[in-house]
Amino acid sequence: HLEAIRGQLDVDAIRSAGLKIALDCTNGACSTFTPRFLESLGCEVFAMNDNPDLPFPHEPRPTPANLSPLMALVRAAGADAGFAHDADGDRLGVVTETGQAPGEEYTVCLATEMILGRGDEGPVVTNLSTTMRVEDVAAKYGREVIRTKVGQVYIAEAAFNHFAAIAGEGSGGIVFPAINYAHDSIAALAHIIQLMATREAKLSELVGEFSDYYMVKRQVSCPPQSSHSVLAELRRDLDEVWFEQVDLFDGIKLIGADRWVHIRPSMTEPRIRVISEAHGPQIAQDLADSYMRRVTRLL
Repeated sequence: HLEAIRGQLDVDAIRSAGLKIALDCTNGACSTFTPRFLESLGCEVFAMNDNPDLPFPHEPRPTPANLSPLMALVRAAGADAGFAHDADGDRLGVVTETGQAPGEEYTVCLATEMILGRGDEGPVVTNLSTTMRVEDVAAKYGREVIRTKVGQVYIAEAAFNHFAAIAGEGSGGIVFPAINYAHDSIAALAHIIQLMATREAKLSELVGEFSDYYMVKRQVSCPPQSSHSVLAELRRDLDEVWFEQVDLFDGIKLIGADRWVHIRPSMTEPRIRVISEAHGPQIAQDLADSYMRRVTRLL
């Protein structure tokens, strides 16, 4: 599998860059593979939590809230970038050389920029809850964006059916159809360091190229047997004028010109999730708060 990833990379460019990479393997599935793989690409590696025989050192989702140790390691080592795997090696979090974690939504944006910039053919597949930045990157290269329900199976199926160049979710899980049809955090990491190497750019500079959007994620406990009635009641009470489109493909997504909010029952937990995004932080906050209050009243 690592050789398949290597076959998609410009190894000489990565070697020439001489990157210093900090890595949090979370004592998970990638602990023994990623450090060796990066070293074989000429990177200097500073790895932590790379013993799969030990328990997870922290909650293993690669969200900014869980990346404080990696952020400290990046600063202490003077690394060019930091990357965090989740437990089973499907999601990837990023930390810039400044020691900041921009958020897991940036993983799919960086990977998409790399693949489309390289010229791989096909549309981009992502889910309904992923950032609008994906559309911005796709538009830059004249590509279509196909949105699916939330979940790796829907992403993989759509990537296969639509001959996608790349697919992924805002959670940090990326599918590279040229390699396989599963979320692959080692492949995501490798393509992001190639983007840094071929563009001769710092990770913070690459992150700074994307449009300014602000995302707010909320959730509330809700028994699975109640979630569909809550959403059905919410649909009957949609009388706002700010949105231009209502998407009922996966829960309720209300879409305006420069903002959206997505309300959906989780398929893995007894919760209803409310995610909003907008150009302004206060707009995103207000959207999320407004619909969280509505959901909570209906529980």
